[in-house]
Amino acid sequence: MYSAMLLFRLLHIFFGVLWVGGVVLIALFIQPTVRAIGPAGGQFMGHLLTKTRIAAYFPAVAGINVVAGLFLFWRNTTSGGNWAATRSGMTISIGALAAIIAFLIGGVMIGKSMGEIAKILKAGDGPPQGEAATRLAAYQARIQRGTNIVLPLLVIAVITMAVGRYV
Repeated sequence: MYSAMLLFRLLHIFFGVLWVGGVVLIALFIQPTVRAIGPAGGQFMGHLLTKTRIAAYFPAVAGINVVAGLFLFWRNTTSGGNWAATRSGMTISIGALAAIIAFLIGGVMIGKSMGEIAKILKAGDGPPQGEAATRLAAYQARIQRGTNIVLPLLVIAVITMAVGRYV
């Protein structure tokens, strides 16, 4: 069982770094830049969503992180004793809950919106016009709102996971 714990701990940490780092990059640098440069930002995002695998990246890294974390959580709660009732267990539980909520919101608000934007961009030649442009703006705003929720939740998860063993 030690090998499984080690493997899942490595997966949890590695994919957590990829997930949180990616969200920080998007939220603090890419989204503000896209908004600041206007129509060229729309072209950039169009390319990012339709020509790269970013829409698959986040569900994959977040999903692996959450599954590995759930395994570790399950292992800790079934290892004997009353781990979940300790301060350490409660702290890590808060982080786990924050990460799971971030994963769900990311999928529902951000992932779904990215998919819809990709459909709009693939369907037309050139920048969307009329009703398509209105829908595009609504999806972009939804991604922004989702990112504004997910990032703080992930910060909570990182902090609680980092200090959970020591409280």
